[in-house]
Amino acid sequence: MPRPRAYRDDIRCRHCGSNWIVKNGKDHEKQTFLCRHCDRRFTQNGKNPTHPDAVKKQAYAMYANGVGVSAISRILDVKLGTVYKWVKKKGKWALRALASKRKTRKSKGEAKAISLDEMWTYKGVRKGPHRKSCWIWTAVIEWEDGSWSFEFAIGDRSEKTLLKLLKRLPFAEEYHTDKYPVYRSWIPSSQHVVGKGGKVNRNEGFHSLLRDCLYRLRRATKGYTKCLWMLEASIAFVALKRGWYEYHRL
Repeated sequence: MPRPRAYRDDIRCRHCGSNWIVKNGKDHEKQTFLCRHCDRRFTQNGKNPTHPDAVKKQAYAMYANGVGVSAISRILDVKLGTVYKWVKKKGKWALRALASKRKTRKSKGEAKAISLDEMWTYKGVRKGPHRKSCWIWTAVIEWEDGSWSFEFAIGDRSEKTLLKLLKRLPFAEEYHTDKYPVYRSWIPSSQHVVGKGGKVNRNEGFHSLLRDCLYRLRRATKGYTKCLWMLEASIAFVALKRGWYEYHRL
C-alpha cells in the first residue's frame, strides 16, 4: 500500500513550503523527511551545499574532455547527483545556444559542398538483448567563402533521421556521402558525389573527436547513454565549446 499522507504542523518542506511530510530514513544519523507534495527529500535544518564557480567550470571542462560523470564526482569530491545536475543544466544552455546559431546561419546563403556520414552508438545498456542502436548523423558544410561549419542529428539509421538533418542544412552545390542507399532517395543524382574518402573523411575526423571528448560514446567502456536528449545536449556542448558552429577557414 502507498504511504499515507501526513500533515505536520512542526515541519515545512524547504523546497515548496508544504506541510504534508513523512519521515524518510536517516542520512549521516540525521532524520530526513519526504515531501508528499513535491516528492523531494530534505533534513529539517539542512542547507543546500554551494560550490565555487571554479569547481563547476572544472567539471564542465572534464566532461567535455572524456571524463565520465562518476569519475568527475570522485575526483572533485562532489555528489554524483550534483555533477549530473550541473551537466544537465549546461546541456540545456547548449541546446538554446545551438538553436540561436541555426537561425543566424540561415542568412549565410547557399553552401558550396556538404559531406554527410553516420556514426553508431548504443542506448540503454552496453550489452544484452535490451541494448538499442542509436545513430549520430553528421554534416560538414563547406561555404562559398572557403569556411566550414558543423551540424548533426540523432535517431535511427533511416531516412527519417536524414530528413531531420537535411532540414537543418542549407542548399548546396554538391553532397558527398558514402554508398549507403538512403542518401540516393533524397539527394539529386546531379549533385550527389558517392564514395568513401575525400570530403567524407572530414566527418570521420569529427566522429573520432566526439568519441574522444564524450565518455558516453567510447566503445569497450562502462559509458553509455540512457537518454537521447542528454546525448544531443552533450554533443551540442562539445561542438560549441570547440567552436564547430563558427565559420573556420579550410
